[in-house]
Amino acid sequence: MQLGGETDVWIGRRFGTYEIDDVLGRGGVAIVYRAVRSDGEVVALKVLTPFAVARREVRELFEQEWEITRRLDHPNVIHANRYDEYRDNIYLEMELIPGETIGDRLAPSRRLDEATAVDLGAQIADGLAHVHEHGIVHRDIKPTNVLLADDGRAVVFDFGLAWAVDGPAPAEGRVYGSPFWLSPEQARSEPVDARADLYSLGATLFRIVSGRAPFYGERTDLLHAHCSEPVPDLRELASVTGPFVDLVERLMAKDRDDRPSDAKEVAALLRDLPEPPPPEEPKGVLGRLRRKR
Repeated sequence: MQLGGETDVWIGRRFGTYEIDDVLGRGGVAIVYRAVRSDGEVVALKVLTPFAVARREVRELFEQEWEITRRLDHPNVIHANRYDEYRDNIYLEMELIPGETIGDRLAPSRRLDEATAVDLGAQIADGLAHVHEHGIVHRDIKPTNVLLADDGRAVVFDFGLAWAVDGPAPAEGRVYGSPFWLSPEQARSEPVDARADLYSLGATLFRIVSGRAPFYGERTDLLHAHCSEPVPDLRELASVTGPFVDLVERLMAKDRDDRPSDAKEVAALLRDLPEPPPPEEPKGVLGRLRRKR
């Protein structure tokens, strides 16, 4: 199999007790494979790259990801089964959930309607409530870190940057999170709590309905924008109701004390929003073509 112009050495080969048959994704420090376990169970294997294995900090974060995800058991959160090493390759076995990420569904510049955004947001909030109840802050909620499972679930995954509040303090001066989606307190490298994830959920909802991220620019510009720039008016970018806009703006409040108190509250607020009107039928030729289908 080819991915990114490179042949993956594990495709079609045995990896310990697994048979690797596909690449599901490739990131900066790890590759995720579709694998068949010796008992026939199909799973996902997240394997650190050799470059990542050589870096102590990355190895420690990967082990921390295992310690965090092994605690979690919720339909809207990925679950990890095993952490091990095979021939100097460090890997994490996770449940395999067929589907695509929200980022995949939206690329490029695509948007979804408000009702869909509300449903996805409430499910993500349900998952985050479970995560936060276990003393964990995800720190990297974004469209590409939420799976849209084939069975209709929204599933939060990739806990590579997550932090357990009962664990070691984060390194001072480090910014953890993705610049397009992180909270002001993350941008300032300040201590975080669950409300940082709520900000990122708000930014994700903004992207779902508008077709764009809240802010654009280089890394420094993005960090400044999250701290200081007002959130663009969703009413000018998407067909959404006032109550939905108000909630997104609350989630993305610069001061975390102005955000909802916790993810359970957010899930309830989303489900209590008035039902939006159905999306408008496109006019002209596009509308006639759609009606003929």
